[in-house]
Amino acid sequence: MNIKGDSIHIKNFKGIEKEFKMVDTTVYFKLKNNKFVFGGDEIYDWKVKVSKDSMVVIFDTNEKMQVIFRKLPKRSKKIDWNPKGKRYIMEGDGEKLHQDYTNDSIMYSHYVNEIDVYANKWQIENVDNYSFLLHKFSAGNAPLLIDSVSGTNVYLTNYSIKKNNIVLEEQKNVTTKPSKLFGEWKLVSKKEIIEVDGELQYELYSMNNLHKLSIEEDSIKMYNRIWKSRSSWKYYEDEKIILLEMDKQKLIKIVQLTKNELVLEMNLGENMGREKQFVFKRE
Repeated sequence: MNIKGDSIHIKNFKGIEKEFKMVDTTVYFKLKNNKFVFGGDEIYDWKVKVSKDSMVVIFDTNEKMQVIFRKLPKRSKKIDWNPKGKRYIMEGDGEKLHQDYTNDSIMYSHYVNEIDVYANKWQIENVDNYSFLLHKFSAGNAPLLIDSVSGTNVYLTNYSIKKNNIVLEEQKNVTTKPSKLFGEWKLVSKKEIIEVDGELQYELYSMNNLHKLSIEEDSIKMYNRIWKSRSSWKYYEDEKIILLEMDKQKLIKIVQLTKNELVLEMNLGENMGREKQFVFKRE
């Protein structure tokens, strides 16, 4: 909301739900007994509490539903920044998160030392003189105000729950695929047994039951006894990680790579967080 004099410019960000209604409008108002009066004499039962850095709008008399608006800093011009094709690392809640803005709409993210990967849509929204980075999750949007760009660092503020400052540190986008990976690899051993409710079980119908890999520069083919699949892939040289760009993206950690042996840590099954080591020999 942008309040100037007796008018309010109201805009929301487009959600991923089809039934989500877009709002981008300016309305005129006045306050009467700390309640909004829009247009004519209709008084909405919306109480308003204003402090130095926030405004609380209460939508019912029992004060069970309220929306908190945080005051944004004064801004003379929008920030010109686009992360497309770049990689960043950020720290939040004591954990480091890698973000790969692979194209103009998709961002891959994963925590350091984990092999689960998340794909989310992203976009830049400009409102008045403010610029926001939006990450679109299944539950909605996470708008981040772009405060400034200095060198390879980007400074953001998250106002969605509480004011939280975020720093994105740009990483060297070195993605050269090692030629040692290319070729045919046959599985010779794997650790695939997992424990469920105290009992040891095999993931018999999982993609983890592959027995052969064929790695080419633009694709990785995986073979089981009864099926095969093909996936395009990316490579992060600094982390020694392969990103499979399947329907559900997967990360593969290269533990060891020699001329004739390849050791991978990965989980191609449905269950997340259960890493397994696969040892392959070159055919």
